Amino acid sequence: ALTISLVSTLAKADAALDLVFWNSPVSVRLSQAVVTQTYQDSSGFLWFATQEGLNLFDGKRVEVYKPSAADKESLASGSLIGVREGSDGALWVATTSSLQRFDKSQRELSRPPSLANEILKIIAFQIGPHGKVWMATDDGLAIYAPQSEQLFRLKLPRDHFAAGTGITDIIVNTNEHLYAAI
Repeated sequence: ALTISLVSTLAKADAALDLVFWNSPVSVRLSQAVVTQTYQDSSGFLWFATQEGLNLFDGKRVEVYKPSAADKESLASGSLIGVREGSDGALWVATTSSLQRFDKSQRELSRPPSLANEILKIIAFQIGPHGKVWMATDDGLAIYAPQSEQLFRLKLPRDHFAAGTGITDIIVNTNEHLYAAI
């Protein structure tokens, strides 16, 4: 069950925190009980990634997005990496196999045409301050520029790293400097 916690801020740093936990009625409407990531977008909607799909809670109802080979607007196959929102309000969803944009008005997922034939193998992703989507992949980095619909790939120089190592997480700061955990 999804348990929600509210932490109240206290005036004194050394004071004990008052924590309140309760089981949310939303949890029974999710595609699965195991939530691997949560995200709140600029509209206040809550996104819950599970092992079976992506769940959008708008404050009243839960919409579930699952992979379907018969529906090209469905969630891409693979493990769900998460949801991120760019400064322009664009919502991006990544699975281990694909990057998709979520259209808020149509409530549909779509893969950018320039990525249609790309095999990305995404491990982690972030949105930079200028809207670029930075992705850690199994062999290095990929950067998608939505404005030009271009994908740039940078392979890790394998001679500088031990066998079997790769990027496990990334952070992109406000100057678009990338920090990678290897």
